[in-house]
Amino acid sequence: RDIVLAKVAEVEGITVSDEETDAKMADMAKLYNMDADKLKSELVKAKNFENFVENLKIDIELQKTIDFLVANVK
Repeated sequence: RDIVLAKVAEVEGITVSDEETDAKMADMAKLYNMDADKLKSELVKAKNFENFVENLKIDIELQKTIDFLVANVK
């Protein structure tokens, strides 16, 4: 995790909603030709679900922070 981008996200109040996480999970499931529920069950079975979701949230937060910085460059 990039410490500078994490700090920018914190200062700017950039957060990740459950809806954003669910949408990203659905996108990831499509890459594996499965629906989100099937992906979730496979991750739970492999004991990787919590870690997967945390990584998704970090990825989304980083992307939102980069988008924020790009939009606010002067």
